Amino acid sequence: EQNYRSTKNIVNAANSVKNVTATSLRIEADDAVGTSSRHITTQVGTLSVDSTGTDSSGVYITEDDGVVLDTVAASGASHVTSTGALNSPTGTALSGVISGGDVVLQTLDGALSSVAMGGNLSAGGDVLMKTSEVPETAGTTNANIQLSGGVASQGGAISVDAADGVSLGAINLTTQGGSIDLSAADAVTMVDGTSLQSGNAN
Repeated sequence: EQNYRSTKNIVNAANSVKNVTATSLRIEADDAVGTSSRHITTQVGTLSVDSTGTDSSGVYITEDDGVVLDTVAASGASHVTSTGALNSPTGTALSGVISGGDVVLQTLDGALSSVAMGGNLSAGGDVLMKTSEVPETAGTTNANIQLSGGVASQGGAISVDAADGVSLGAINLTTQGGSIDLSAADAVTMVDGTSLQSGNAN
């Protein structure tokens, strides 16, 4: 498990190869997490992010393979003080993705999913959830997008773009002023109770 907390933004430094490799990743930042031109790069199983947007905002993450949006517990690591003593872990669990700006979550070769309750996504701007497959594994990799957590944009559009299929649970996809776009190479499936509500009727 990896936990990152910043009172500013979290950036992908030049020439870095992989920012985080872990079973689960929890990120809290007062500003943006990554940028539109330099995403945070990960290889994790479970993800939760909070970018409140004090001076800047947005969440930009590119995942190597599959990732699940879910609740990630507070840091399990003890902290060493200046006296050499150990402090117990502090903080609270973090669920889903919260951003004051745009959210871009994409995979290079794998699936993207979210769980009910713990996997909700809320953004102040545009939202892109996208999966891909590398040519070597096309047709064998699971690159579905399966959402059981709601997705909401307060000031932008929502795009869901899957290299395989899209499956929506009994959730709400809601925008206040933008469109909702679902795209898939395979089927788009919505169960009874799925709701799409667009602020501009598209």
